[in-house]
Amino acid sequence: MMLNKGPFVVEAIRTLSSVLERMSGHASKKTDLLRQLHAWRDFVR
Repeated sequence: MMLNKGPFVVEAIRTLSSVLERMSGHASKKTDLLRQLHAWRDFVR
């Protein structure tokens, strides 16, 4: 990921940090885990 200087760089870093935090539970020792996708649970019901 490459970020340039600009007014949105802080927001981009926050967003990337959030994505990395949420994805950390989906991998263990370089092995992908198949976990539930909670983002879709409200649409499936």
